[in-house]
Amino acid sequence: MLYKSCFDVQPMLLASLYFLWPAAIGMVIANSISIYLARRSSTILGRLVDYLILTMMNGMLLGPLLHFIFPYYLNFPRTVEVSVFLMAAESLPFVGRFISMALNGTQGSGRPVLYLTASFVLVDEALMSIDFSLATARGAAAGYLDFAHIMDYLSSYWFVVPMGGLEMALSSVLLTRDFRREHSVTFMVQAVAMALVPTAFNQPLWVPVSIYLSGSVMTAYFIYMFEHLYRSKAVETGFSEYLLLLLLIYGFMMAGGIFLWQYSGDADILSISMLALMALYLYGALWKGALEGRKRYWTVDARWTLLFMLLVFFAEFFMGAVFDAQFFGGARQFVSSLSLVAIHGGVSGKIASSLYDGFMFLAEISLSTWFLVMMGIEMGSLGYFKAREARNTENKVRLYLMIAAYGIYSVLLPDFIIPNPSAVPFIGWSMGIGTGGGLLRLCSYCRYCSPT
Repeated sequence: MLYKSCFDVQPMLLASLYFLWPAAIGMVIANSISIYLARRSSTILGRLVDYLILTMMNGMLLGPLLHFIFPYYLNFPRTVEVSVFLMAAESLPFVGRFISMALNGTQGSGRPVLYLTASFVLVDEALMSIDFSLATARGAAAGYLDFAHIMDYLSSYWFVVPMGGLEMALSSVLLTRDFRREHSVTFMVQAVAMALVPTAFNQPLWVPVSIYLSGSVMTAYFIYMFEHLYRSKAVETGFSEYLLLLLLIYGFMMAGGIFLWQYSGDADILSISMLALMALYLYGALWKGALEGRKRYWTVDARWTLLFMLLVFFAEFFMGAVFDAQFFGGARQFVSSLSLVAIHGGVSGKIASSLYDGFMFLAEISLSTWFLVMMGIEMGSLGYFKAREARNTENKVRLYLMIAAYGIYSVLLPDFIIPNPSAVPFIGWSMGIGTGGGLLRLCSYCRYCSPT
């Protein structure tokens, strides 16, 4: 049963402009200050201020949530009273702790501050997105607070823009002096990737713009990190592990998040990925020494280098799949255009069909236009940087010819100029003459995989 909001639709739309967005910006500033205080402050007074900011915001957001759950019992004045009560109730234990520590002359450990700050920031962000999403909806019901709807709220603009992109960007600026340049760049890229989520705005133009922009930003970041690793030859242990986690989360954000959303409209994994991305940022921003440690020389650490390259390919592969799905008008249309077969037959037939479909999906995405363009930009940029440093003219010319050959024979001619590139020798054979020919011919004779 739908509950009639105590506000009319038109006043709520105006409230979104005149009240909710200023309130969201205020919470962005408050959370950023809390992150700054939690990392920088070493006194119990600074920690108390941090606690008060977080608990007061939490109580202020819990009141409206209870109003939407129990609309017939909590009108607007009672909601305000409940919010004030919750703010005071959550703040009192920390005030008492502050008084006790001040009287005893102790400072206490700073680790609980970081745990509480990270937990409160994530919870406050989620509560704000739920409250504001329900407040700006035409109607609300208790049933709208199930798991599926909460995941939708966490993928809306109320979460990804103010509390994701803006807060991460602002707190990164405030803590710039605490981090190296590559750390700050990584944080800012996370903020941009968080804000450029296609589910944020229900506008037709936003989906392609956000997908292509976020992909461009991540491609530029991969180029930056490859160049940084090439020049430095080493990376801090903490930052190296942070990079692996970032690539893993971003890969799942592309694969199970955006690509699955393009296919089925399900944004659950995307919302969970963004929460994980925010939690990873809070870990790196709050904990001193999280991005530091002894030097890890990636040229001799084969295990880390292999894992790093695999995760980069994982993220880029599904980024290319997302680009292709957007280009074809949707993931369903794109998947239907692939050379896949139905999973059928007995156990051996299903295994063979699944392996064939997996191989063909991997092959066709890897040879698709957008994936080759994206990889060409990354590898071509690195080749260009290497050519600029080359001392011999012959090496410069060789590198420039390599870049030009890839762009012309692997992308430009087969994908944009020649309608049937398979009829022209050497065109489109980006990995060498006859690449995959024997394996594809073998697969065509398989009685389980053959479409006929």
